Amino acid sequence: MKNYVNSMLEVPETIIAAISASVVTLIGVLYTVHKSFTQQRTQLKHDAKERERERQMNLRRGVYLPAIANLSSNLSSILSMANLELPNEQVINSKENAQELSQIQIVGRDAVVQAVNRYSLELTEALLKLFIERAKLLDLKNSLELANEYMDRSLTKQSEYIEMMTQFNLQGSTDHALWNRIDRQAQFYNEQVEKYRNERNEVSECLRRQHIDFFEVCAKRLTKVSDLVPPIVFAIREELDLPLDRETFLKDHSESVNRIKEMLCSFKDAVSEHVIKEH
Repeated sequence: MKNYVNSMLEVPETIIAAISASVVTLIGVLYTVHKSFTQQRTQLKHDAKERERERQMNLRRGVYLPAIANLSSNLSSILSMANLELPNEQVINSKENAQELSQIQIVGRDAVVQAVNRYSLELTEALLKLFIERAKLLDLKNSLELANEYMDRSLTKQSEYIEMMTQFNLQGSTDHALWNRIDRQAQFYNEQVEKYRNERNEVSECLRRQHIDFFEVCAKRLTKVSDLVPPIVFAIREELDLPLDRETFLKDHSESVNRIKEMLCSFKDAVSEHVIKEH
């Protein structure tokens, strides 16, 4: 009887020990599960963040690369202004360039947007002023073409009346009234030829002189605008985590600009010398 009572008293301690061990095990399992879940959640957040970052980087690359290509196109457009044979529509595609640069305003960070804005303002000012000066040159060019056209017409008419005078003499005509009319017309067109020849020479001289000066203005504007390109390149490469030796880049950029200046100066001197020889 006594042993039975003792065994009954010992049972709760065994159960308590088992329950305690189970609780400790359960807590350990719960802790392990919670830690694993936390790590997994952190990893998922990190992966999602990386995917979003990669998506944004791809989006920016898709915008920046065409925009950078347009920067070079814009610089070429400044020099193309001096080519009076090109129509204004062919000199620059302002609509396409505006679309490329406007997209940067949406996806770019502050440093890129600010650099592009400074470039765009300088480029816009340069193009507007150059277009005004170019319009004056185009007017002179049009006047020169008209003078050539009128002179050619007068030469044609003059030749016709000289031929009529020749035929009049060959036929031995004695119609003095007809002769006087032919002679007056021949003299009139001779005066017209001289008039338009002098006008052509004056306009040509003025156009050449102003064209050379305009070429120099285009070169200066090109240099000023091109100096704003490196900050854009630096800002974009930094945003895209692309390394760049800035010192080397600036050195190469400066050398390229200086070479363009030298070529433009040589071209201007050659044209000026050619004009002097002609006169």
